[in-house]
Amino acid sequence: MNKSFHYYCIRVLAEKAGFSPEHAQTIAYASQYTDDSSEHGKMTITNIPSDFDYPRWDKNKNIFDPICTAHSAKSWLARLWKWAKFYLKTDVQRKILMSFHFLPPEELSQDNKDRFNFATQKNSVLANLVIEEALKSFSKSKNNTFTHALIKLGIALHTYADTWSHAGFSGRHSSVENDIEKIKIKQGKNFKSVNPLEIAVSYAAPDVGHSEAGTFPDTSDIHWTAKYANKKGRLDQDNSKEFIGAAKEIYSKLTTVSKKPNINWNNLSTNIGCCLKKNSAWENTFRDIKFEYSRFTWRAGALSGDSIDWDNFDDETDFHKLNFKYTGNDMRWLLFHQAAYEQRMFLDNKLPKTWMDT
Repeated sequence: MNKSFHYYCIRVLAEKAGFSPEHAQTIAYASQYTDDSSEHGKMTITNIPSDFDYPRWDKNKNIFDPICTAHSAKSWLARLWKWAKFYLKTDVQRKILMSFHFLPPEELSQDNKDRFNFATQKNSVLANLVIEEALKSFSKSKNNTFTHALIKLGIALHTYADTWSHAGFSGRHSSVENDIEKIKIKQGKNFKSVNPLEIAVSYAAPDVGHSEAGTFPDTSDIHWTAKYANKKGRLDQDNSKEFIGAAKEIYSKLTTVSKKPNINWNNLSTNIGCCLKKNSAWENTFRDIKFEYSRFTWRAGALSGDSIDWDNFDDETDFHKLNFKYTGNDMRWLLFHQAAYEQRMFLDNKLPKTWMDT
């Protein structure tokens, strides 16, 4: 899914489920920032509170090692080889793609270790476990940890929502699971083949995730189909229909925390469905909600010093040169990495550590 769902739709769902505008914004921002947290190298940050609990922070040397949850897509078409080099790393596939975007359906066990299923399935058992783990943070939270719980939930909701849009694909390099062909888009009542030239670069991408499908799986207003190139079966995704299904499940989960929804789902779903079918119109449809997202907001609130625009960094050594001071004004960027670390570690023993690329 893209920003239309991960930020705008989650923002609506959280507030209508009964969260305050401020808390709904935090959940939605964390959800979207999971697609924008491209920081993937250690950096120097001074002035972080000594009681901040984050195992990847060296207090003595002021070295902060963030959790990368995404790679910048700002110019991946122009720099395909660098994008491919990053995502062909097995460690990246496991710690970033599988842990945050292409979650396998079940956790690793003695029963499935020899036939582990890597292909994402919507509303899967493991996706629900990730949500349940995030929800536990609310029962443990006090005033100073409530923001952490909101952020952790936002990250989990991103992963959960992606099980709808990424269904049928896996986070590992696999020509069986991720090599597709004959993509068609529904126009009116008929499906029309996509001109291969329009997605030539996507076809040239490695068989990781839905790279060969480009942005089609994440765009809410299209209905698309494709065939697998190396196995039987096909993909048939009416995205607006699937995404509204995800929205309904997420709304239900959000109300278990707030316990005070201010609108009935049936009344809300029509407006959300219209926005998903248009892949836009959120501001005009929900005029009572203030939408505001920039990937720089939490970074700027937390850090002062060198530039926070690191989305074009390809080499982690570029981050080693950065030097910041924690401002003390906004801790949410730090809390995001703390929560992302917790989700990654929760999944650590639930995902295979090695596999054979196919």
